[in-house]
Amino acid sequence: MSNLLKKLIVDKERIVPLLGLHGIGKSALARNTCHYVAERKLFTGGIIFIQLKSMNGTFPMLKLITRAITRELNMTAEEKREFESRTFSEDGMIEFIISFFNRDNELK
Repeated sequence: MSNLLKKLIVDKERIVPLLGLHGIGKSALARNTCHYVAERKLFTGGIIFIQLKSMNGTFPMLKLITRAITRELNMTAEEKREFESRTFSEDGMIEFIISFFNRDNELK
């Protein structure tokens, strides 16, 4: 867990993929890390755990991430539609990716 915590806290990475063979404990490691940082209030903006098991392709993965974000932010139905329409338009997808991965910007 220490390598994962270093990536999240020291390196300030927003997304840390966990890759490996089935059954080696990736999900358990992710859940335990989420609980660890939540108990210590290290990420006051919130934590989103997304299981991407059996996820094929970038678009379905981004769709799942978008749903998790809209749920976490308690968006209204109208806000969700607006967010998804901006995210999944050709230009919006690029805007979403830049906004999400740029450490200097907040996700809007």
